[in-house]
Amino acid sequence: MDHPEIHQLHAEGERILRYGTFEFDCAGRELHCSDGIYHLLEYPLHARPAMTPEQLLGHLKETAAEGIPEKKAFWERHLASAYVPQVFEAVTYSGNPIWVQVWGKGSCDAQQQTGKITGIIRDITEQHEKEQHALRTLEDLQQSNRELEDFAYVASHDLQEPLRKISTFCGRLYARYHDQLDREGGQYLDRIMASADSMRNLIQNLLDYSRVAQTEEALQPTRLDVLLIGVQADLELVIEETRAEITVAPLPVIMGHAPLLMQLFTNLFSNAIKFRKSNVTPKIKVSVATPSALELAAVGLDAHQPFYRVQVEDNGIGFDPSQAERIFQLFQRLHGKAEFPGTGIGLAICRKIAERHGGTLMANGEEGRGAQFSIYFPADPALQV
Repeated sequence: MDHPEIHQLHAEGERILRYGTFEFDCAGRELHCSDGIYHLLEYPLHARPAMTPEQLLGHLKETAAEGIPEKKAFWERHLASAYVPQVFEAVTYSGNPIWVQVWGKGSCDAQQQTGKITGIIRDITEQHEKEQHALRTLEDLQQSNRELEDFAYVASHDLQEPLRKISTFCGRLYARYHDQLDREGGQYLDRIMASADSMRNLIQNLLDYSRVAQTEEALQPTRLDVLLIGVQADLELVIEETRAEITVAPLPVIMGHAPLLMQLFTNLFSNAIKFRKSNVTPKIKVSVATPSALELAAVGLDAHQPFYRVQVEDNGIGFDPSQAERIFQLFQRLHGKAEFPGTGIGLAICRKIAERHGGTLMANGEEGRGAQFSIYFPADPALQV
């Protein structure tokens, strides 16, 4: 039974949503198109004869230059297998460029040959333009970031020489004339030397931050167990001075860049010791777990890929949970320099290193109850023994 109201409603929906349906008879090479296809291809009412398969495909730029035999094969080759969307640049009857998405599904006859293909053609011009704009914006941002990193590297590198001269001549002044300076003059000289040391540390940290992105060496299988032994050896003096207790669980082998990973864990261990509670033995615990897909999605990683979560936990002063993201920003400090010296770059470097390895670094903490830093590394089961 024919229902004109339903047909009219369907046609109106096609016009509003900018799509149309088709049915292609593979044996008879006959094509039937709904009004929506004529509408999105901008056919005027007086120019809407029965559309041939070649006529429809002629609107698609990727197939417009192909011969008729290839156009005939297009239906079976591209559309008959499953509802896999194909995106094409197209030209309408009026000559306007648009982008369309085509779905097709084939049905087989008794001989298991494709008999008919039904599908949908949808206008995605607006969506495509937004995606291209987003891609261009992302490329611009990436280029800007590269330029800023290059600038930071060059500027920091060039600043080292004048700073070295300042430190050198301040040292000579102090060695030769400190007995002749009054108390106030000596304080001025001490402040200049202290400021030069602070600037040197800042420049070195900026260079470290820039080098992470510029490191082009391929990642190699890296045993985190062995690497952390090296980190503890480098920090041996401060560990002995503070009597810090470090517990490390068995850790996996990952694809990594050893010098960068050394820097990452050295920064985390150093922070755990630096931000310790007074009169409390600093304790650092390193563990590993397999995060769930939900957890990976929550931290912005691919939930379909395997990852390790290596956690570095301490019993220090902790931090306000609301500052968990701020601490990874450049030059952001939660404490004054007089209380805890530093440049505010260390954790930004740590996250950048984690991202360089295809993962990320997240933080969690509570004031007075320590901090936990979770490093996510891609897992490669083939590396495990």
